[in-house]
Amino acid sequence: MRRVPGVGERKYEEYGEIFLKAIGDYLKANPHLVVNPKPRPPTISPRSTLTVNDTTGETLRLLEQGRSVDEIAQMRDLTPGTIYQHIVTAIESGRFHNANQFFDVAAREELKGSFEKFGPGNLTGIFESLSERYSYGQLRVFRAFAQRQILSSGLA
Repeated sequence: MRRVPGVGERKYEEYGEIFLKAIGDYLKANPHLVVNPKPRPPTISPRSTLTVNDTTGETLRLLEQGRSVDEIAQMRDLTPGTIYQHIVTAIESGRFHNANQFFDVAAREELKGSFEKFGPGNLTGIFESLSERYSYGQLRVFRAFAQRQILSSGLA
């Protein structure tokens, strides 16, 4: 249930038992339904055809100068969320590779553990489980780096 997008720790604690009981009761009443005990992992499609437009390119240029997301957002009169989306687009297109600029080894391990626990589609669960120490933008950037790693290693 924690892998359901939007279900974090709080919703799981509050509603998890109720929903799981309802699902169990339904399956007992409908034994003819087939339940797949091993859900398939999400499919990650390559985005090699994704192009980086001028505004994303400008964000990359400023990142390469060592500017922070907040600095870039302020300089360009954009929100940090927009800047993070530019970074995700650049990662997915293969134009940006420097994960060290965003995450040290300890952060990567912590985030990796949460992504494994909750799945890449449940950013709310990850956000809440990490006590909101990382922004949603940072989580999206980490996910893009992780998915790019999978694509580049041929495991997809």
